[in-house]
Amino acid sequence: MWGNVQGWVISGVMLLATAGVLYVMSMPAQESQALGLVKGAYQPIALPADPSIVNVLPGSDDCNAGELYRQAIEVYENDPKPYESGATSQSPSLPAVKLILQAADCSRMHLFDVNVRRLINYDDRKPWIEALSAVGQAVTNAGLELRDDRPADAARYYRAAFLLGERLYNERVAWPELNQGLSVMAAAAEGLGGLAKKAGDAARAEQLAKFARQTDDYRNQLQLEIASPLGNPIESYSSKFAGDVFAVARNPDAPPVWRVEAILHLGRYRWNVRPERSADQEWARKELKAMESSPDPRNNEPAIRTAIQAAENLTLEQQQKTGSGS
Repeated sequence: MWGNVQGWVISGVMLLATAGVLYVMSMPAQESQALGLVKGAYQPIALPADPSIVNVLPGSDDCNAGELYRQAIEVYENDPKPYESGATSQSPSLPAVKLILQAADCSRMHLFDVNVRRLINYDDRKPWIEALSAVGQAVTNAGLELRDDRPADAARYYRAAFLLGERLYNERVAWPELNQGLSVMAAAAEGLGGLAKKAGDAARAEQLAKFARQTDDYRNQLQLEIASPLGNPIESYSSKFAGDVFAVARNPDAPPVWRVEAILHLGRYRWNVRPERSADQEWARKELKAMESSPDPRNNEPAIRTAIQAAENLTLEQQQKTGSGS
């Protein structure tokens, strides 16, 4: 009798063990877990120094500087060569430079926030950003050209360049805009510092030079510590950040500019992951669907919504064409 009981117990244990194994095997593998390697992605974006110390005030005219910036972009795209020559002597007369100067007098700016698809996509190139980079450099070149003989006019060009950068920084729909804004601000502040030095104001010159250094250092820090881990499509580099990509993408408290980068990366995970992280392909699809149907209004902001749609619609062919790698 006891032998039969012992046999039933052993059989029961084996049955439970088998059921447990089958249950575990039926469960989908978990997505990569966050390791806290991209801590800065949850911190507010804030300049290391108050831009008010540069003492560049926006204009008060009832106009949208973004519209003038868009016109400047179109002028550049129609004839980019004069802006790429690097010749400072012709910079003040360039049509796009004049438009940037005019935009400085506007009281508001909306550019990429009403053209989000210009930035939030999988294109390797961002033509509007490239245009603003070239035109912004031409504006600072104009200040340099006029610095010795016409310092007051030079200051106007540096002011226009600084406001361009500050406005891009404040709007920051996506990392390319934030990156460009910081770059232009730093260059313009350095130019204003040069004017102060020539005028004999050493203290002011050092203050502006420090602002320029700190702003550029901050830009490099954001690129190295956040933008690259979240956005780099080469999985041999960024696969170790996969869990953090999921975490930032789904966290509505993270700054939208970083969520956009992470969400776009989830789109890539639909097609390309490291072999040891194969479960991330299916989980990326699930996370995107969850965000798409989320009732949280922060998931319905235009930039976030556009990133989700772009990620869900990314095709294998597009993935293979846009910097993919394993």
